[in-house]
Amino acid sequence: MYSVFKNIQNIIHRHFTEETLHRAFSYAEHDHVKRLTITEQGLQISALVTSANNGKEYQARVHITPHENPDKYSIESHCTCPVKSRCKHAAAALIDAVERNERTLFSNLNSFSEQKATASRETERLTQWINQLQSYTANTVTQHNQQKDDHRLHYILSYRSHNKTMLDINLSLARVLKNGGIGKPKRFDPDSFSQAKFLDEQDQHNVTYIKIMHHGASFHGSSTIMLTGKNSSRYLEEIIQTKRCHFNDVQNSPITLGKPKSLELKWEMLPSSNQKIACFIDQKPTMIFVLDQLWYFDASEHCMGIAETPIPLSLVSNLLSAPEVPVELIDTVNTQLQSLLPKQVSLSLATIMQPHVLDSIRPTPIMTLSVATITKEHPQYHFQMVSEQAPVAQIAFDYANHVTVPFSFANTQKTVKFLKNGQLHKLERHFDSEKQWLLELAKHIELSQLKQPLSLEQAEKYLIQNIHEEVDYINFIITVIPQLEMEGWKIIRNHENFNSIVNDVDVTWYSELDESSSYQYFEFKLGIMIEGEKIDVLPVIARLLKTTPADQLKQYRDDQKIVMALPNGKKLSTTFSRIKPIITVLVELFDSTLTDHATLRLSKYQAELLHELEKGLDASKHRWFGGEKLRTLGKKISEFRSIQSIKTPAIFKATLRPYQQAGLNWLQFLREYQLNGILADDMGLGKTVQTLAHLSVEKENNRIQKPVLIIAPTSLMFNWQKEIETFSPTLKTIVFHGDDRKSHQENLSQADIVLTTYPLLTRDKDILLKQNFYYLILDEAQNIKNNQTKSTQIVHQLQAEHRLCLTGTPMENHLGELWSLFHFLMPGLLGDVAQFNRLFRKPIEKENNTERKALLSRRLRPFILRRKKSEVALDLPEKTEIIRTTELAGPERDLYESIRLSMEKKVRDAIKTQGLNRSHIIILDALLKLRQVCCHPALVKLESAKKAGDCASKLELLRSMLPNMVEEGRKILIFSQFTAMLHIIEGMLTEEKLSYVMLTGDTKNRAEPIAAFQAGNVPIFLISLKAGGTG
Repeated sequence: MYSVFKNIQNIIHRHFTEETLHRAFSYAEHDHVKRLTITEQGLQISALVTSANNGKEYQARVHITPHENPDKYSIESHCTCPVKSRCKHAAAALIDAVERNERTLFSNLNSFSEQKATASRETERLTQWINQLQSYTANTVTQHNQQKDDHRLHYILSYRSHNKTMLDINLSLARVLKNGGIGKPKRFDPDSFSQAKFLDEQDQHNVTYIKIMHHGASFHGSSTIMLTGKNSSRYLEEIIQTKRCHFNDVQNSPITLGKPKSLELKWEMLPSSNQKIACFIDQKPTMIFVLDQLWYFDASEHCMGIAETPIPLSLVSNLLSAPEVPVELIDTVNTQLQSLLPKQVSLSLATIMQPHVLDSIRPTPIMTLSVATITKEHPQYHFQMVSEQAPVAQIAFDYANHVTVPFSFANTQKTVKFLKNGQLHKLERHFDSEKQWLLELAKHIELSQLKQPLSLEQAEKYLIQNIHEEVDYINFIITVIPQLEMEGWKIIRNHENFNSIVNDVDVTWYSELDESSSYQYFEFKLGIMIEGEKIDVLPVIARLLKTTPADQLKQYRDDQKIVMALPNGKKLSTTFSRIKPIITVLVELFDSTLTDHATLRLSKYQAELLHELEKGLDASKHRWFGGEKLRTLGKKISEFRSIQSIKTPAIFKATLRPYQQAGLNWLQFLREYQLNGILADDMGLGKTVQTLAHLSVEKENNRIQKPVLIIAPTSLMFNWQKEIETFSPTLKTIVFHGDDRKSHQENLSQADIVLTTYPLLTRDKDILLKQNFYYLILDEAQNIKNNQTKSTQIVHQLQAEHRLCLTGTPMENHLGELWSLFHFLMPGLLGDVAQFNRLFRKPIEKENNTERKALLSRRLRPFILRRKKSEVALDLPEKTEIIRTTELAGPERDLYESIRLSMEKKVRDAIKTQGLNRSHIIILDALLKLRQVCCHPALVKLESAKKAGDCASKLELLRSMLPNMVEEGRKILIFSQFTAMLHIIEGMLTEEKLSYVMLTGDTKNRAEPIAAFQAGNVPIFLISLKAGGTG
């Protein structure tokens, strides 16, 4: 050992900056230092140092000037790099020289020269160790804490891979969690001023000592500091007593302080028949660390303590660094140890009998298949490296179960020694046989060497060149592996990519249904049966959907091979046509309803999917278990047009038209299978009548044991009441509307039908939520299209066995309104709103995806019954339509033209200055004024309109027509968008002495004018479109 290096560690930090040293340590650690030379006294150091940035080599030289006072040592450094001096290259050369000095001996051991031919590597290492013992002298090797705030300082201990007797310490800050646990740690910098606030007095004491070690005897980077030097045991004890000292990880249990225990050193026999010194405490193998005293670590008890031994500390340190001793050198090493070790130290190696020679055993080849991460050049960006998983093989040869020899080109050792049942064996390898097996292997696969093994005990890894894509794996597993096994190879699969493949032809597919007790939900399983074992494949198909783009799935051919990894470790090979029906039918379910138990939890409302799936699968190769009732329901939903016809009861006082009878049949079908739906016929086709016929059937069969709640707009309250009185007079009805409605509160449960309005829901919420209803019917159900409104949220909370929506416009603006209705009717049918938007709304509205549109249509078809007037025209009475036109003339015509010209100029100017998109309001205003002129000049609030006087062609035409029509006994409805126009007509009717009633938004008692007109008391009904156009 060069004595000059004993003191150099104390002044190295004065010559190089911390940043330079940090980089230099990385260079030394990653073998960037080459051709290191040291003078006899260690005063001159020279080395070639390779740059990590550009690969260039720089010549670095360091000259050390010693002094009697070690603190006055000086260093000079020079380098051919641009920095010239005090650079990371020179620092790396010096660090490498010091570390090599600590672990390398430079003299030879002549007594081992005769063994060089058989064990040169072992001899060299043993020579170094023996020389260490010769230079041995008895010199010895030269943290309780309460944190402030909620952060605490933790001390993390670890050992070094190249020398497990060296104890490192890391400092980490971690937050104390509310549950008492420890949060994610972050590195603590001993020099950080901002982090110092978390330290108490004891911590500050410990950190000061660690900083002294860091800037003094140790220079292993600022994050890892070797615990060494005088008083290191005392500080370790103090650190352990903080109860925040852990081994390897802050999440591990805190280390406790153990009692001093006796240390025993003895030689341990290895499977290779070599021997190595091992440490024992309480007769158990134990880790030992060298500080200023010896310390043991008991991993099972998480404790550390003093290891006591009569052997001097520095000698123990040397002994623990002893290499393995091969059989051939046992006697020689024993002789050396007896002459070098103190008398109180007994460390003789065990004597082994002569080996049993095995020289006639033929090897059996073994190939282990796995994957490895390789780095290669990016195919497009040549200066960028990318990592990927690649298939690799490792080869070994088994000699009759005696020993397995890993194959590598570096392992040319002819003789292999091993210990078995206390007997030493000596195996002579058969290189010719091994070579022949490798030549045969080359006929099947193409291998290239991936990297050298770390030792002769490890097999080289070879990249399998002819596997690139999944189809190559399939071919390899199905074709190559069986062929190799037939030739005599033993194949070990260490990665799922090489697992056995089950062919679809050899399995039976099955579906299993598990109905819940409530019949509201069921669990669906899909799998295969192999030799009676059921294996779930739904998670596998779900994973395929999530990892394969939809566009790519569309391009799959029916005969395209699909390989799926099964939960039991095997793989299933099938064609895309086999799983295509499953993907087509269940695609929208996989992303939200797949449970942890590999099942789909579905609502009974989705039972139609089962029928679609059953039609798509090959019945001869598919078995169903359970769920007969659900499958029957699914079939009925899918083929609902063939549902049973229902006879109207005598208590229903009307004759239904054919399409209305079909509506009654449909409503009864939904009720029978506890389904809900939307009756969405055009306005005027009798949704109210069909609903009352349905409720009359329920009343006739004594199924109405709780009231039916009908919620409708305020304008339709009277209409519902009159329709019930007309067509279903036996149904007891309560109109829960008006100022006196609370007087009916106690009688609600006695009624057959309760009528209320949307505006009253928020006021009467508490009353209605207390009552359970048989049916909940929403008229003009588009009122709940916004699921954020209070009334919509209350409607969802109402309790009812069945639900029904009535509306001529189930969707007015976007598909989200349709989702809102079905979320009320049958929660879960279309998933949550996010899932619905992702699977249907966005693809249909934004991307015009016709497949998703068709899928949504199929899904909702059984639950929406919509007929347009054009579709049921043959069932309706004949309609006569007469269009009367009138020509504007005189002042009225002049007014129209003047307004048209002025508005035309205004519109053109607006478009010119603002553009078409920003001129919509001006355009609409122009059209409104022109329409008003056509109705009556008085509607236009302009000075020029007054010149037209009372000249109004339409009003005069109406004046001429009405008297004759009244005399003929006709009932006349007059609609207008403009309430002011109705008031003008009202004045004309008064002049003509014609009786009338009027309904506008200002009408308080809406029932009165409706009743008067329906009773025939008045022949004319004036109605504003907004007030009378609903229902």
